[in-house]
Amino acid sequence: MGTPHDDLFRAIFSRPEHAQALLAGFLPPDIAGAIEWNTLRLVPGTFLDEAAREQQVDLLFSVRIGGRTVLLYVLLEHKSSVDRWAALQLIGYVVQIWRRWRREHGKEDLPEVIPIVIHHGPRPWRGPTSIDELVEQTGLSPSARRRLARFRPRFRFLLVDLSRLAEAEIAARVPAPATRLVLYVMRVRLDAGFDDAKAALSRWRELMVVVGLRRPGRRFETVLWSYFFHKSKVTAD
Repeated sequence: MGTPHDDLFRAIFSRPEHAQALLAGFLPPDIAGAIEWNTLRLVPGTFLDEAAREQQVDLLFSVRIGGRTVLLYVLLEHKSSVDRWAALQLIGYVVQIWRRWRREHGKEDLPEVIPIVIHHGPRPWRGPTSIDELVEQTGLSPSARRRLARFRPRFRFLLVDLSRLAEAEIAARVPAPATRLVLYVMRVRLDAGFDDAKAALSRWRELMVVVGLRRPGRRFETVLWSYFFHKSKVTAD
């Protein structure tokens, strides 16, 4: 049985229009501009074990850049504290993705994988975003560090820290109204009560009207507002 985080993230961002709006808004502009967005496809499956699914949700997408397949691995983190070892965990998921690719595509070269972490915990992300930051280098001379670095995996993930983003910045990055509303709802503090929820709904009034006029569908509305009331600890009554 999925968590509210899982239900919201999968229900919304499994849809190509919302996935594209999210990814195009936060990928580096040179990469987003090179993607052939009409090739965006959701790749079925998850790479998380049972324990990880309590605090994470993942989606894998396939796109084409310059005629070649590139995979976009999106991991939603909803832990109460920042995981210092996230980069190590992510590189393990990327290896799983490549192993599955080998099984399905035989001797074809491995595709590029861009790992993206979306963090919406109660505190800003202050942990490492690369393997480099996890490797002990204390006491090494600069020359020794350079020599040893040749054998260290070059791995970094793209961090989208919703807790650091104001609604105005999200609006600038994600103009699509429905996707933007989802990201606003994901930012609601876990300890928000009635007053906070009421203020948020007041801020979003015009946006909700726009989204409603576009009729995103009952499934969209159900998972979005169920999640909002769950997170804000306010009953629908």
